[in-house]
Amino acid sequence: MSYRDKITNFLILLPVIWLFTGLFWLENGDKNLVALVVVSILASVFKYKFDIAKINIKSNKFSMILFIASVHAVIAYEVYGFGQSELRALISALLFSIFFPTHLLNKKLFLYLLPLSSIGTLASLIWQLEVLQLSRLKLVINAIPLATFCAALAIITFETALNSEKRKHKVLLFGSSLIALISMTYTGSRGVWLAMAVLAILTVIRFIKDKNSVKLTRNKIILIFFAATCSLFFSYEPINNRYNATMHEFKLMEKGVKDSSIGLRLQMWRAGVLITKSAPILGVGDRHSEIIKELHNKNLVHKSLITFKVRHYHNQYIDKLVKNGILGLIIFLIVLFSPLWFSYRSNSKEKFIITCMVVLFAIAALTDVPLSQSSTAPLFLFMISILLNKNSTIPKEEKIYTQEGKLCE
Repeated sequence: MSYRDKITNFLILLPVIWLFTGLFWLENGDKNLVALVVVSILASVFKYKFDIAKINIKSNKFSMILFIASVHAVIAYEVYGFGQSELRALISALLFSIFFPTHLLNKKLFLYLLPLSSIGTLASLIWQLEVLQLSRLKLVINAIPLATFCAALAIITFETALNSEKRKHKVLLFGSSLIALISMTYTGSRGVWLAMAVLAILTVIRFIKDKNSVKLTRNKIILIFFAATCSLFFSYEPINNRYNATMHEFKLMEKGVKDSSIGLRLQMWRAGVLITKSAPILGVGDRHSEIIKELHNKNLVHKSLITFKVRHYHNQYIDKLVKNGILGLIIFLIVLFSPLWFSYRSNSKEKFIITCMVVLFAIAALTDVPLSQSSTAPLFLFMISILLNKNSTIPKEEKIYTQEGKLCE
């Protein structure tokens, strides 16, 4: 490979590298991601002209879903309001899915990238929480999206480790998955903890039902048990603190105090249901804050919601109904769950990891808005696009990369 090709490939891969590093390490990392997507597209067109785009449009059905969601987002944004972060994520993911040559994603890249991401994220958390003594509410990246990222990182790294051939690579990747899991618990995000518990059950069921998919040798069982034990050991304090805080919040609610974390969520969900009645089909867009004030004047919602200044409703299903109506909710559900249909219909080798990603975000959406957040939305949309389209974008002159392009095998 020539020096020019190496530089071009690096430029094309920049969005993927940033997805696992700067997007969750730096504030406003999503805006930098858009710029890197543009650089990647230009490099891709320079190297392949529009050959990759033609192949991807035919092979990647998820691109059509992203196109429909992007068109709806643009229209909604112009007419009555739509989140800029979500709009930016949808359009950049659409362009990425069309122009990105997935065969460039090889084992070596992820062997370095995943451990770097895990170690860097934990180091950033320790620096902010332990050295700077910041509260989880003042982290550079909001604690809930950061926890969702750590959970996704743990899933991807764990799956890659299971399918790695060399023992030293397995150990490195299993260790990285453990580090990502510890980082997730440090964030103190209860909704993501629940999602990971469900995913752990799914993983066990997978091992029991499909014994041929992954051979569980004695060493692997010991390694997994060791990883789980270490994770619980290092995570005991944040889990215990969060448990005590949760019990305290329940006691406050019994006394009529409604401005705790759980109390505010319950109020937002109730207010969201009331607001939905105003415009059930298309939603109220940016007017939801004004309607909350009107509901407060009618004594239908508590004053703490006015003080809190609701930006979203800590439940993406309700949030979509409020802001974008039934139409917006349907499009959201298609974006979230269609990858399951595509992966199982094509019997993709990546269907389990796609299932894990969908389950993670579906459960996280019960207490957050992961597909509207500036960090987690690109993570889901870009990764799903890669996993559904992996190894299909190989021009005839580059068939040599077929084996190199395999991500998890």
